[in-house]
Amino acid sequence: MMEAKKAAAEANASLFIASAGLGLVEASDVIPSYDLTVAKGLPSSIMSKLPHGTTEAGWWDEIATKDAAVRFETRLSR
Repeated sequence: MMEAKKAAAEANASLFIASAGLGLVEASDVIPSYDLTVAKGLPSSIMSKLPHGTTEAGWWDEIATKDAAVRFETRLSR
């Protein structure tokens, strides 16, 4: 994470993180603590906590709402 922050600072760019529980968040956003991962096969995998038959694409569609996309695009245009 330190290397990503350094690269973003050197490029004068925003740093975004794909969060398993919250979708796309800016690195400076204050978010609640939680134990989720997108890695398959782990007890904390988001996929193991969703209804049977949920796909990775379906999960991402649910958390990557239009509002989040608009927020992302707005921050990119700064």
